[in-house]
Amino acid sequence: MKRENNILRQLCALLLMVATTSFVYASQSDIDQATRSKVVNAIANKLEAEYVFPDIGKKMADTLRTKENEGKYEGIRDGGALSLAFTRHLRELSGDKHINMYFGMYRPNMDISAAIGNMAGLSSKKSFDFVKRSSLPGNIALVELNSFPPPEIGDDAITKVMNEIADTNALIIDLRNNGGGSPEMVALISSYLFGEIPVHLNDLSYRRSSMRKQYWTQTNLAGKRYGLTKPVYVLTSNRTFSAAEEFSYNLKNLKRATIVGEVTGGGANPGEVFPIDERFSIFIPTGRAINPITKTNWDGVGVKPDIEVPRSRALSVAQELVLEKIK
Repeated sequence: MKRENNILRQLCALLLMVATTSFVYASQSDIDQATRSKVVNAIANKLEAEYVFPDIGKKMADTLRTKENEGKYEGIRDGGALSLAFTRHLRELSGDKHINMYFGMYRPNMDISAAIGNMAGLSSKKSFDFVKRSSLPGNIALVELNSFPPPEIGDDAITKVMNEIADTNALIIDLRNNGGGSPEMVALISSYLFGEIPVHLNDLSYRRSSMRKQYWTQTNLAGKRYGLTKPVYVLTSNRTFSAAEEFSYNLKNLKRATIVGEVTGGGANPGEVFPIDERFSIFIPTGRAINPITKTNWDGVGVKPDIEVPRSRALSVAQELVLEKIK
């Protein structure tokens, strides 16, 4: 049961963090004033207690209460529309694109197996068909990563792909449609691009526990390492977000990959889903990323590519660079 709960927690975080704009899965519902006021107060309390930066958490909480007292939400009686309004206002106040309010997606005391099925049903097939491999001229491997699922879900697929591409001359990793996911998977995939000596990738520092969790490349891998010397290019877009940005940021600062494409979305604060009542829930960032090289992160600014081009041209530009390099 403990393992099932852990997988559910990671799965929920993955699916909710992938969305860079609000996604509401619910039918319309009539929300009265008493319910709305109760929800607003519960959200405000959670923000004050959990948001990674206490001063900003209090600012969001106070503003939300003020808007409710002034009747700013009075005309919104649909739960989905109310969630969108909360999300928009909280992002405007904090500048944090990870904040997301949901309606009808999670219920306290939901059966674990039912919850997993519900979360899986909300994702597109593409979210779980997360890695695709193809070949380009010049013995170049192209790997498209559409998300970073927890290793429990994606380990076998990554092992298979890395074994298939081990003998190619160069690697292009396409993150242009990747909205994020698990930092553990970021560390696992990154491990294939380095040697057996562990490399420090990133830290996550959390408010509540004062814990700082370090992420390093792994010594033991199930598949073949790609190694330290062969060229690696990473494609980005303005939709590249969260864990996908971490992957790009880490490799860029470690000088292990060349980033080609657009400046990424700018979300660096990890968090979790908090149920508000039987219908509303909210994703609140509870920590922040700290890169061991830059001592900061990409939140609010995104990852700037080494070679900035429109997303539509990123692959062709990377191919030209790879072919020139391997000559």
